[in-house]
Amino acid sequence: PPAGGRAGRVGTHPKREIAAFVYDGDLSHGVAFGKYVTNAAAWEQAIAERTGAVTIATDGETFGHHHQTGARVLGELLGRLLARRDVRVENFAANLAKNAPAERLTLVSPSSWSCVHGVERWRSGCSCRTGPGGTSQAWRAPLRDAIDWLTREVHALYERDGGALPGGPWEYRDTVPASDAGGGGDGPLIGMERNVLRAHTSCGWFFDDFAGLEGRQVLRFAGRAIALAGAEAPRLEAGLLERLAAARSNDPSVGTARDFYLAQVKPEQRP
Repeated sequence: PPAGGRAGRVGTHPKREIAAFVYDGDLSHGVAFGKYVTNAAAWEQAIAERTGAVTIATDGETFGHHHQTGARVLGELLGRLLARRDVRVENFAANLAKNAPAERLTLVSPSSWSCVHGVERWRSGCSCRTGPGGTSQAWRAPLRDAIDWLTREVHALYERDGGALPGGPWEYRDTVPASDAGGGGDGPLIGMERNVLRAHTSCGWFFDDFAGLEGRQVLRFAGRAIALAGAEAPRLEAGLLERLAAARSNDPSVGTARDFYLAQVKPEQRP
């Protein structure tokens, strides 16, 4: 990474580039998983011991969802830092105004900060898990295959039936507010498309089994997209179930993702 925590340059197009800051991995990990987010004094000390610009990257849900007192501790930290003479709190824009990025950076793609195997946590049994060993994540690949298949099928239906939508189907989907969708009888159509996108909610693959709340929610969104597909619904459900049968839970009482869908998700569906 660039010296002093300064931003580097990342090319996004032959004639375009953006500035990118490299986050402090140890500090960010400590914030996300409790080492610092529960102790403002320790967090302050860790920042003060570093030189140059210090960048922290973590999820917003860290502050309140994962750690109930996280927002309070963050507020205490900011108060402590603002009172110091040897630390300046600023945003990226303020730093860039004083320090133009010079060094060119290369992004590793595809990659994520939650898995050392690129993005395999969301599509394969990469061995990354939240709990102790002994569980298999082989279910991730067939669940990904099932949702990806359904998405392709729904996209094709949406494009076929949404040609008359204002601006075309894709511009309409991406620009119309959710509260405004549905005028002129296109409610089921846009609802089908948006629910299949929701079925890609990443936490459905993050944890150790699909049979938790997260996997259930992914399948609920998939089921809702199917329910809104009209005459195509039986075909889509059959195709989804065929692929879900290859995803086996670590809990023998759950069985496959197909079993889970039929027992836990389909009974909740509404017309």
